[in-house]
Order: sequence, then C-alpha cells, then structure tokens
Amino acid sequence: MKIVFVTPYYTEGMGYVGNCLPAKLAELGHEVHLISSKGKTYFTQTFYKNYEGIHNDMFVNESTKVVDKVIIHRVPHFLFMNTIYLRGLFSLLRKIKPDVVHTWEISSPYVLQLALYKRILGYRFFTANHYVLSVFKLHSTWDSFSWEKLKWIVLKKYTGWFISLFVDKCFPATNDARFVAVKYMGVPLKKCKVTPLGVDTDLFRPVENYNDECRRTDVRKKLGYTDIDIVCIYTGRFASDKNPLVLARAIAYLYDMGKTNFKGLFIGVGEQLEDIKSCHGCQIIPFEDYKKLWIYYQSADIGVWPTQESTSMLDAAACGLPLIVSNKLYARERVSGNGLDYECENYLDLARKLLMLESSAKRRELGTIGSKKIRMNYSWDNIAKERISDYMLIG
Repeated sequence: MKIVFVTPYYTEGMGYVGNCLPAKLAELGHEVHLISSKGKTYFTQTFYKNYEGIHNDMFVNESTKVVDKVIIHRVPHFLFMNTIYLRGLFSLLRKIKPDVVHTWEISSPYVLQLALYKRILGYRFFTANHYVLSVFKLHSTWDSFSWEKLKWIVLKKYTGWFISLFVDKCFPATNDARFVAVKYMGVPLKKCKVTPLGVDTDLFRPVENYNDECRRTDVRKKLGYTDIDIVCIYTGRFASDKNPLVLARAIAYLYDMGKTNFKGLFIGVGEQLEDIKSCHGCQIIPFEDYKKLWIYYQSADIGVWPTQESTSMLDAAACGLPLIVSNKLYARERVSGNGLDYECENYLDLARKLLMLESSAKRRELGTIGSKKIRMNYSWDNIAKERISDYMLIG
C-alpha cells in the first residue's frame, strides 16, 4: 500500500506523530511518504524563537530525504492568514499515486487542497484532530458573540464541514478531541474514530534489568542526584500555556520547608527558562531529541505536566513513572490508576501531591500500572496495525 502523510512543517526527531506513525507503517512493509513545506516545526508560530538554537535554520534546502524508511518530500509554500498552502502538491501526489492520503488537521488550506484533489486522483482520505478542550479557548466563551468566534466558524467550522464531505474517516486523539472535531470543526460524528497518540514501547519502557539499573544510577550521578532524591521531570516547551514554572515553584517551596530531596528536572526551551532556573532544587537540560528522552524518564521518579495534555505524559508513564497532572485534564484515561491530579496552577497543591508520592512503594505501584497500560493500549506498533485495518475497511 502507498501511504502519504501531509503536514505543514516537519523536523526530523521533533514531533511524535510525524516521526513515529509513518516509520511504524514503513516497518510493516508499506511504501510511506511524508510531504511537508520546507519549514521546520513551529516556524509559523510566535514562539518559534524558542527553538532557534535547536533548529539553526528555519527552513531546509533539501527536496527529498529518507528517514526511517519514510520518503520525506519538501515542497514550496505560501502563508494564508498564518496557515499554509503547499505548492506543487497536486503534481507530486499524481506522481506518487497514493492509495491513502492522511493529514493531522481537519481544516486548513492544504487540507482543502487534499480534499479537492481526492476526486481527481482517487485516493482514500483521512484526517485527524489533536486539538483538545484544554487548549481550545473559545470553548468557555462559545455561547457569547465575539469576532474571534465568527472568524472560527467561517474559516474552521464551515470549511471543516465541507472538507469532511470528502473524508473517509477522522481520527481524534481523545474523547474531548472528538467533541471539538464534531461541535467546533463540523466533522460528522459517524466519521470519527477516537485513536490515541502512541508510544514507541521499544524505547520507552521501565527499568527492567541490571544494565538499566546501572544506567539509571550513572545518569543520576552525572546530574548530581543521590539515591534518596525524588526527581520530578517535565519535558516540553517552557511556555505560559504549558506553565512548567508551577512545578519549579512547588519544588522550591518543598526545598524551603526542608524537603530538599525533591528535585526538579526540566528538559526543553522557552520563555520561562530563567524563572525556572532561579528556583531552588531545579535544573534545566536543553531540548533533546525525543528518542533520547527515555534515558531521563528511567532516571526520574515522578512525571509532572502542570496544565495541558502532552504525549510526553504517555512516554513517561511507559517508563514506569507515576504522573501528576492538572485537574482540568479531560483525557482522564492517561492518568487514571497511575497518577494524581492537582488544582491547576496552584503550586502549593502541587507540592502537597508531590508529598503524597514521597513513598517509593507508592510510586512503584502507580508506575507499574501505568507502564502496563501504555504497552497494552498506546503502543505505536499496535496503533499502526490498527490504522492499516482502518485504511483497508474504507472504499
């Protein structure tokens, strides 16, 4: 089967779906292509400046490259109201002759392109939605009028409804992502199938043997941690919407009250970096390729994501870490049985919840539940096989 993924931007080693699902489908023996603009991940976003030291250049010059058996194609683009239109997309698709075209958005100019091209080129067409309620700000004000709401209805909901006429199936990542897709993006409920983002369980796994134990001890020693330290890890953007500073303040509060064994380990970049660095008991590691993060998860003790959902939660749980997340998290299945929630953005409550996990036995109990759950329900290997079945059931 020839499968083409289309995404507005792409960076090798950055971004879970763009790097994981295509590679897993290629492992199954399918011919997999990924078409993107020449822009790197987030290049249209205002917070791109946080990644300048990582990306070096905003754009790439190469047109074609093979990464993990996936053929990466770069095409020219132009921006329309800060969304991307891909140039040369039709001719490239006509050359590839795909059986399936899959994108991770519901309503954007390039998705509209794909919908219209379907009638000519005859492929099966799939979309997805990773837009969850915790990041959809219009949800709380939807019942009142605003120009922002009107703009959304015209450019997203009506356009999404039209595009969905051509779509075979839409894959929301969570139940609340399905709610957003149906109510706010115009996708018919009957075309939605909730399919979670996955974890590479070959990489992300608990400490299981002597070599794992030695590596954990060595990494902790290099980072300056002792055996009695409780390392609380966050990975991702240091931005106000993610707000890892709440964790840093909770760690500093515990430190000041004499609980100096609680440590904060932050991996990433963003505007909160200096504030986090100034908090007692906290240290920062620059952004890492996601394929290397398992080493740090195995070396930590608790995973904390203070506000929004993150696929990194799943990776950390797969490595046997208990989780602490916001009580406003809608995707409860990610933390049910393997973690705790706290009052969102209240660092004092987060500190109290961290103290509830001071017992290594309690952490081990929750972590074991989480790692088993991830392997059973969130493995990219299983998701890739199921996705092929979904492709073949249509048409």
